[in-house]
Amino acid sequence: MDNRIQVALIGCGGMGTKLGQSLGELGTARIAVCCDIDEARLSAASEAFSPDRALTDYHEALDNPAVDAVIIATPNYLHASMAVDAAHAGKHIFTEKPMALCVADCDAMIAAARQAGVKLMVGQVLRYIGNFAKAKQIIDSGELGKPFAIEVDRINNSPGRGDWRTSKAKTGGMLPEVNVHELDFMAYVLGEPVSVYAQSGHFGANAYDFDDELFAIVRFEGGGIGSLHASFCAKIGRYHTKILCENGAIFFGHAPGEAIIQRASGEPETLDSSDVPDPHQRELGEFLDAIRTGAEPKIPGEQGRRAIGMCEGADISAGTGQVVRLPL
Repeated sequence: MDNRIQVALIGCGGMGTKLGQSLGELGTARIAVCCDIDEARLSAASEAFSPDRALTDYHEALDNPAVDAVIIATPNYLHASMAVDAAHAGKHIFTEKPMALCVADCDAMIAAARQAGVKLMVGQVLRYIGNFAKAKQIIDSGELGKPFAIEVDRINNSPGRGDWRTSKAKTGGMLPEVNVHELDFMAYVLGEPVSVYAQSGHFGANAYDFDDELFAIVRFEGGGIGSLHASFCAKIGRYHTKILCENGAIFFGHAPGEAIIQRASGEPETLDSSDVPDPHQRELGEFLDAIRTGAEPKIPGEQGRRAIGMCEGADISAGTGQVVRLPL
């Protein structure tokens, strides 16, 4: 008898394939069913994961009593309806970020999972990636004192791929598509957001039907402040984070070896994040642990909703020019 958790992978594109590989490497679960509407992707996933079934209709996977859980790695606009369907079928749910396109859809997902008694976890994987995970570890140790400000620049030249990613109706816009990561990380470090103010515009010669340049300021309980500069239209690439604390600061880029800790007294030191576990294995491992033990997932639906509320609030603020109170 196979005691591994049996998982249906819904969405077999690049992200779905990565998650399927990471799940298999854990050894405590397997991809039992692959689902995708694209026959070529479905064939490639079947070859990679050797599932019991390969389906173009995910409802058939949900009807399968052998399936314990689902990984949803489809385009953003499908996450909510698929998650609600999975909950109604009694399946535990891991959904890629963004959780959904709006807080109303997040609420529907949370309610469906709660009513069905299944686990719901959101793949906000930035928390577990190298320098971000190491920075949080140092902050939690208390050696730098309380954090009070985070500044993130994530700018690049992204002309758009001409598919669903260029549509606000399907992605939610730049923030849910990409920068929900950074907003979630800010809340992970600074706590509950209480307001957001944003300004945005469209400046690039690209296919996006939404704004491709944004500045946002988020205020958190306890007085902390977060600043985000996000861009799809910059002609350069830059990804840099600063975390200011009572007794020092941490400065880092995305790549290993690009992190510096500066204490109030002493010389700057390079942080080594090489010991941070594989981020996708870690998040999926925590999801599987929640299924086995009955514990709350590390990133439950309520935290996914919080991040989407920050995105939605920033979008409202950019459109109205007003500060938006959170939570929505």
